[in-house]
Amino acid sequence: MINNSNIENLETYIDTGISVAKSNDESVVIDEYRINELADLYSKFIPDITDEEKNKAIINIQQKVDIVMDKGVTLRDKDTYKKWYEAALAERGNDYWDRYKRYLKKQKLPTNVIDNIDDISMQIMDSLADPLSEEAFNRKGLVIGSVQSGKTSNYIALMNKAMDSGYKVFIILTGTIEKLRVQTQSRVDEGFIGKDSSQTQKIVGVGLEKELDLIPAFTSTDNDFSSRDRVPLYQDVASVFVIKKNKHVLEKLGSWLKNNNTNGETSKIELPLLLIDDEADNASINTSQDSDDPTTINKSIRKILKLFSKSSYVGFTATPFANIFINPQLDEEEKDDLFPRDFITLLEQPSNYVGPYDMYMENGKYNYMIRYNDDLEELLPLKHSKTDYLSHLPKSLQDSIITFFLANAIRDLRLDNKKHRSMLIHISRFIDVQNYARGTISNYVKTLQTEIKHYILSDGSERPTISRIKKVFENEFKNKQLDDSVFPIKESWDEVRGVLYESVRNIQIRVVNSGTAAQNLNYEDYPNGLRIIAIGGLSLARGLTLEGLMTSYFYRNTKMYDTLMQMGRWFGYRDGYQDLCRLWTSEESEGWYAHIAEATQQLGLDIRRMHAQRKRPIEFGLRVLSSQDMPLIVTALNKKRSSKKAKIYRELNGTIMETTLLEKYPDKLEANNLSITSWLESNLKYLVKDESILQSKAPTFKDVPKSEIENLLVSTSFPRINGHEEAIQELLTQNNPILDYWDVVIATQIKDRNLDFGPIKINPHRRSFDLFGDKNNYIRMNRSKKRLGTVAYSYAGLTKEEYKKIKISVDDQRKLLGKTKSGSLKAASDYMYFNSGIKRNPQIVIYPIKLKNADSDRVDHKEINEYVKENQNLATGISIGIPEINNSNNIRYEYEINDIYQRELLGIPLDSDEPDDEDDEFLLNWN
Repeated sequence: MINNSNIENLETYIDTGISVAKSNDESVVIDEYRINELADLYSKFIPDITDEEKNKAIINIQQKVDIVMDKGVTLRDKDTYKKWYEAALAERGNDYWDRYKRYLKKQKLPTNVIDNIDDISMQIMDSLADPLSEEAFNRKGLVIGSVQSGKTSNYIALMNKAMDSGYKVFIILTGTIEKLRVQTQSRVDEGFIGKDSSQTQKIVGVGLEKELDLIPAFTSTDNDFSSRDRVPLYQDVASVFVIKKNKHVLEKLGSWLKNNNTNGETSKIELPLLLIDDEADNASINTSQDSDDPTTINKSIRKILKLFSKSSYVGFTATPFANIFINPQLDEEEKDDLFPRDFITLLEQPSNYVGPYDMYMENGKYNYMIRYNDDLEELLPLKHSKTDYLSHLPKSLQDSIITFFLANAIRDLRLDNKKHRSMLIHISRFIDVQNYARGTISNYVKTLQTEIKHYILSDGSERPTISRIKKVFENEFKNKQLDDSVFPIKESWDEVRGVLYESVRNIQIRVVNSGTAAQNLNYEDYPNGLRIIAIGGLSLARGLTLEGLMTSYFYRNTKMYDTLMQMGRWFGYRDGYQDLCRLWTSEESEGWYAHIAEATQQLGLDIRRMHAQRKRPIEFGLRVLSSQDMPLIVTALNKKRSSKKAKIYRELNGTIMETTLLEKYPDKLEANNLSITSWLESNLKYLVKDESILQSKAPTFKDVPKSEIENLLVSTSFPRINGHEEAIQELLTQNNPILDYWDVVIATQIKDRNLDFGPIKINPHRRSFDLFGDKNNYIRMNRSKKRLGTVAYSYAGLTKEEYKKIKISVDDQRKLLGKTKSGSLKAASDYMYFNSGIKRNPQIVIYPIKLKNADSDRVDHKEINEYVKENQNLATGISIGIPEINNSNNIRYEYEINDIYQRELLGIPLDSDEPDDEDDEFLLNWN
């Protein structure tokens, strides 16, 4: 019998030993030898500890020591920034922060992660205003983290430091779900107040570390804010509110603050306010048609801020695109939106964070987790009604449940037997469909449990169910082809089957939505660990924390980037069981996730680059507004405004455009091919004869004058949905020396170039595709990944000497991204090669593509294969890359797109809207 207390006690002893060693000598190396030495020393103080328990404690400590975390960066408005916090710290002390720091250590956060929280919260404090300043202030900032990455710990650290420095009123806005508000209230109780805010009023969290001045809470885990029987704000001690973003609650709070707390002479509240907006992109963005008529929640937040003579607003979000698209020019008294004009801070993630980029990119270290579940479409189509139901489970859902069963057994073998374990199933926005699915899933789970109980320990290999469980085990956990650095796992089939029934017999199946979340996600009632399969919609997918999430089954047709990313409950920290985690999703969703993961990483790189250049938040906002990522732009604009038209800003320097959507009609494909090959014939004098001087061996036309580029671009035609027409028009009319000479490259495989493409011999690249658009009238290259090229083509056309200079800058940019787990630099992106600041020609890559057959019998794949059979033309697209060169003028312009274009871009039918969840409709109108 494993004694978990022995493991925890030994970990505490070793942690203390490490802290003492580091306090005596900061350069001391904590390696495997030192950890084992400390384990041998301190295990003597735990008489009944076994070798198995001792080894488990050593493994846990080693995992924490291996975690590294880079420091975050902050963009600040130089006009409002004034360094103040360090001096204030010396005068006012840091009792509350010290208490919280001790609490974090008790929560077993690695020391370097705590140090990073300390550093970044100090940066943010300096970006706020001094609460004891005699001048009024109204600061606005944004902190960008990652989904499920621990933003709450960062803003509670900020609250404690703000408390030390003199802030008196703390308002934390959570999402729109009551269960999420309760979760946040509980975290604030433990990390800031030190007392349970419910009726029990017991001392918790930081209160057990040190008793400091009482911090009264005007909300509790039992109730959101109510103005009944409320005394006014305290003048000498702090006041705390944790409230939902709900119209009625915010209006009640605003009215109560105004009527009971304002100064009669100034009509202001003379106490410094820190307002923290958690998930700041959710319900806080002004989504109304006209900026003079903001949505109620946005308006209520701004009204509350204006009640205080001294206020600091800090938004925390993992999907900041909509926040950046708040118009930074709206700065008049009556049009004061929530654009983070004073600062934007980027939080770095610890090296043990399982995030979007590492999961969705093909070479990501967690890409092995992803599986497809498109077979669900035949049983429960993406577009279904509340009267549809799941009659039986597709193979993918059965496999996911079996994988969850096996993962439970493996974690028990790893002595994590008292930890919570969760599986997420999100297949419908309708509550009725979720409830029916629960019955179907429950029947399958009971069948599995019965088979395992009776046959897993006997020679049950002839039983189809047992045979299948073993096959899933071998495919998922013994298959080194998934990732030979992770698999096979050390646990054997005999070990797993020996504990499987005990591990899965208490698994519960529950529907979780806004009406049931409080009672169905009650982890706190299970001190020995809850094992749950949770079925739900929006409230389950966004906001609620699923403890110990190992298996996710997600089938959703939203195209809204920020919604997709926030639904990623599978991101986060999975120490000790990353190898057991799996995500089943549609191939389409994976492509959209990969796209936004890339866009998010690019956003972080921009912040780091602009921080090094000492740029301001408003300059970053304009940079994002100029993104070439049209679906991302439209998503953010739709979040901000429901207008029929949207204004698009463009800055072409440092960008790459690809025509990933092509007309599917053969005559149009052939017309483009003829235009391009004719152009090649006419410009052979620019063709590089000796490819050995080039960094990439591809047919290259070097230093082509702009006039010839104009002939090429004017003679070809691509769907406007690519967003390239206005850019090309701007490039042809701009009188900018950057555009005088170009490189034109023909994309081809290096070997076996035996196909004539005009005067050039090529071996065309093969690309998968699908048919896209309201009437399936476009070829979409690489399906939802929407890519023509690879990183290698971003430096095609460069000579070896040019490449050598630019590569130095690219490596410097890679350093800004931090390192991989192995310590090497992260891979370069194509974007980096056009943002080196070093002179290079603008580039056009011509991609003659041979379309690939689909590799399954799905209905939509049969349509693709029929298209390939009937159309043998090369499908040719282009990319246009414009460099950003130091001390050169940027190419900027703007234009408008209508709602038809926006819908077409996102693949939303012209005659329908993307609907809300039933869950969503309920919770947004619930108080």
